[in-house]
Amino acid sequence: MERVEERNAALRLEQAIRLYEDIAFLQGAHNQVDRMLRRPVIFRSDLAVANWSNLRPTILTIRPNMTDLEIYQTMDPFRFPVRPQSKGSIINRENFLDMIPLVTALWTRDSRRVFHISEDLQLLLDATSLEGITLQDVKFPFNCFLISLARPISGILRPEGVEVAFDTMLVTNTQEPNRVTFWIITGENDRFKFLTATQRREIQKYLGRGKAKRAKVLIDRHLEDFSWCTGSSFNVNGKMKSTPVTEVVDAMNRTDGEFGDKAIRIIVGMCLYLKSLPPASPHVSLWTPVHRNLSGDRYEGVTDASHICHVSTQFKLTSGERKIFVDHTDEVMRTGYRQKVPHFRCGFWGRPKGLGHDPNALKTVWTRPTIVNDHLLKPGELPRGADTVLLKK
Repeated sequence: MERVEERNAALRLEQAIRLYEDIAFLQGAHNQVDRMLRRPVIFRSDLAVANWSNLRPTILTIRPNMTDLEIYQTMDPFRFPVRPQSKGSIINRENFLDMIPLVTALWTRDSRRVFHISEDLQLLLDATSLEGITLQDVKFPFNCFLISLARPISGILRPEGVEVAFDTMLVTNTQEPNRVTFWIITGENDRFKFLTATQRREIQKYLGRGKAKRAKVLIDRHLEDFSWCTGSSFNVNGKMKSTPVTEVVDAMNRTDGEFGDKAIRIIVGMCLYLKSLPPASPHVSLWTPVHRNLSGDRYEGVTDASHICHVSTQFKLTSGERKIFVDHTDEVMRTGYRQKVPHFRCGFWGRPKGLGHDPNALKTVWTRPTIVNDHLLKPGELPRGADTVLLKK
């Protein structure tokens, strides 16, 4: 049986590329129908719509020594600009499409790497405060990499107001422009029925024979199937890298709400955790190839050459502890509740002993989340409270 953790991240990126290709193809076909029926064309005919079929071959020409600016210039013909008439959730969706070529090219140049975080490590990082941490404290393992989660995280995405679950995150750290981008990818793409070669040929056949109305029925049907939900992304300007992460996050006008806070804690926490481990730690596996992700008529190329590394925790949770972390981390985040009785205490990151006042010392000492005075718990009683708010709202 194929392991879920080996599929998620590279699969999500492959799904995003296929979504981009299918939307661009359908919009181009829709434009042809509009011209044949002498109606106004509603989609752009250049950029992504004109060049989508060359996206994969172009990405495979990306070289490790290319600069950020060269990557941007190379991928510019594949952009999917937001239409002026777009509103609300449509803007989020079109922004998502616009990002796909660029982030895929950056990932191809910088790493083609996926970190899979174990369930216990994910729960512990989610319950660890980022108070006092800046992005200058964080040493990214690569300038662009993917993270897959063992436990999907659910939340409400605005402005759609719908509940989504995400299991994949992508990080880009560029110099031109100087910024860090966090990209959260939902699992909603699992329900899409991507176009097959036969379906594309059928649409092209009707267009070639001048049967615009027959083609329009197929095009509209497929476009309706792509009433999709994107996830979210947000940027941290390079000038804000010395600002505490909690302040940066609070200042953002984000659409992901509470589950975006979780993503930031996990991403930043994983990077800090990797630096805290000794060389050749048994909690970081060797890089292994990711198995081919999606069947079909398309040559994946870009994503089927990725490698995965499994990251686990030094601190194993019992089944009881795991349940407490799952049930109460969100409450701890929101309230900062404090008690003297058995309670749940979030973790934090600090500098090594003796270097606490050295601003140049990395924060590589992890005081993990814990359940304080658990021996005082009565049968069936659950601890509550915490000493710190993880990410203030």
